[in-house]
Amino acid sequence: MDVIDIRHVCSPCEFKSKIEIATKWCIECKERLCVTCYENHNAHRFLRNHHVISVEGNQLLASLQIPLNEYCEVHDQEKELFCTLHDEIICLTCTHTSHEKCPPLVHLSDVTKNAKTSTFVSILEANTDDTLEKLRHIIRDRENNRVKIEKQKTEILDAVKNYRKSINDKIDQLENIITEELKEKCEKI
Repeated sequence: MDVIDIRHVCSPCEFKSKIEIATKWCIECKERLCVTCYENHNAHRFLRNHHVISVEGNQLLASLQIPLNEYCEVHDQEKELFCTLHDEIICLTCTHTSHEKCPPLVHLSDVTKNAKTSTFVSILEANTDDTLEKLRHIIRDRENNRVKIEKQKTEILDAVKNYRKSINDKIDQLENIITEELKEKCEKI
């Protein structure tokens, strides 16, 4: 039996201890959906306006199917806050239990807003720009090499033709000399 990556299993089916491969991802529900669950999802009026995208062939989505749980394992509530002390994403109930003495917690929406200006993102953007420039340079280099090779090919073929012509001319010249000498010798006989 094949091993199935948990990131590809339908979330509602997984909850019911069934294994079905997900074909869709609901952005609002943050859940993977198989064909049947997708049909059920769209049957509910309040879920019809959700943005559901295809998982198949979507490499970016496949890499973003977050392995961490969206819901707290202890309180089964959506994780909404970030504890900077423990470097952990937690739910609202966790703030009153295991994180009550932690410094001010940050709401996840604030963390994502500031992510664009973070040092890491800046470094990543700079590295991406640098990599793109290197790729452009490599492409230009390859194109220049291709042009040079094409020019060298033409020069070599021309040189071979010229060399062959000079050989043919020399053979023709030798043929004429031998023919003349033979004529002269034959006339003397």
